[in-house]
Amino acid sequence: MTAIQKFFYGELKGWHWAEIVWLAFCVLLCVICSVVAKDSPIALVAAVTGTIYTMLAGKGKLSCYAFGVINVLLYAFVSYKSMLYGEVILNLLWYFPMMFVGAFMWSKNLSNNQIIRKERLSARARFIATSLLFCGMVAFAKFVLIPMGDPQPMIDSFTTIAQVVAMALTVRRCIEQWILWCIINGVSIFMWVRAAMNNGPDVMIVMWSLWFVNSIIFLVQWVKATRQQAN
Repeated sequence: MTAIQKFFYGELKGWHWAEIVWLAFCVLLCVICSVVAKDSPIALVAAVTGTIYTMLAGKGKLSCYAFGVINVLLYAFVSYKSMLYGEVILNLLWYFPMMFVGAFMWSKNLSNNQIIRKERLSARARFIATSLLFCGMVAFAKFVLIPMGDPQPMIDSFTTIAQVVAMALTVRRCIEQWILWCIINGVSIFMWVRAAMNNGPDVMIVMWSLWFVNSIIFLVQWVKATRQQAN
């Protein structure tokens, strides 16, 4: 067995066969959409690595961050081409360094089967996170995106600030991250539909749609996992 085969065997060990089929379907769908729409190879690789990252993160696998680093850099480039400057700033100045922080934090909180232990926020922490989200959204749109000429300042601002909060929750292994990701992914679908109308890559719509479905799936799974941990 080669090193690559051992890696995938170790990462997929314990997965239900339906989850493996779903992962393969997601990747294949990204490829087909990209080829049909004649999107750039960069957009395709960004979509594929992002989809794999989401699946591995949802399963609590530390290796998700390796795919996340690739996705962040390529997605920033695609967003720049589509004039979504909030996404560019977010990915280069927040996601990129947080990928390494997340990998370090997760490595310190692995269970015996190499899957991270999940946590819940306190009521006070939830209030603080919600307040930061709304205040940050308004300030970022008014003082950064509108002066830069962003064509979708409020939507871009919401997805940007919400992802900052969601990524912080991801690093902390909090179940509440998936609630935010559900909202973010839904709004991002709309944002990229509008971008596609101005020659943006169609595969980004597919990527965010798959992420939306996966965020719902993993919200349910993490709720069950935290209940099992409590028992």
